[in-house]
Amino acid sequence: MRLTALATSVAAVLCAALLVAGCGGGDSGGSNTTAPPAGKGAPKKATAPNAPAGSKVVACGQGLRATAVDCGTARRIMRRWENHRSCALPEGGVTLRFSLPETAENATWPAFTANYIVRVTDALELELIITNAASDQPFSFESCLHTYYAVGDISAVSITGLKGASYLDRTDNSAQKTETADAIKINSEVDRTFFDTAAAVEIVDQKLQRKIRVEKENSLSTVVWNPWIAKAKAMADFGDDEWPGMVCIETANAADNAITLAPGATHRMTTTIAVQSL
Repeated sequence: MRLTALATSVAAVLCAALLVAGCGGGDSGGSNTTAPPAGKGAPKKATAPNAPAGSKVVACGQGLRATAVDCGTARRIMRRWENHRSCALPEGGVTLRFSLPETAENATWPAFTANYIVRVTDALELELIITNAASDQPFSFESCLHTYYAVGDISAVSITGLKGASYLDRTDNSAQKTETADAIKINSEVDRTFFDTAAAVEIVDQKLQRKIRVEKENSLSTVVWNPWIAKAKAMADFGDDEWPGMVCIETANAADNAITLAPGATHRMTTTIAVQSL
């Protein structure tokens, strides 16, 4: 699908590019560029015919280990993205550029800047750009593009590209394991962080007869997540019956793959998402 006119909102861009109808909330990840996340204790949204789809941005100061800056602080800051540039591309499509404004909470971080670029043509490209603005100290952080994909039925989905990668299994007391299957099939709650992998991942959806290919650059971690039944019911911003129609695949740099920038240095993490028919 090609967009030829400037989109009026990021929600429209992301949903159109991913060929889905609904954009919604999700787990406890970062700020949602597709819709404001529900607050803790807020009533759950009505369950839509389609599962949540869209992309959040998360950046944490070594957040998985909860050091000086935790992910809760990062999420609050990341909700304030400002769209300061939007333009149509000459070949058809659109680019939107967001940045983080200065806030009082930024004082809890070392000096840095963050920009988020969304490009939509025949594919969707998301780029997170972090620069260490300090002149005299390094800046260490974790980051992920926390992207939900709508699927026809999670039981009919296979996820390929991660065979041989080591991962942390958060559903099994954070045990360290190695993926041995050619394709991951989801039949219970899944929350895995894969390390030291730059491989592309493909979501093969037999019910919708399509394949979503997720390529990435400057990312060595991949997260695969589906809350399944019990966790979906326990989450304030996730519909009880939405888990069969979604899967989360995150392009990330987490834990031992966290990034450390020298003063003045910049890191760019990119994911490119394309859809093909089976």
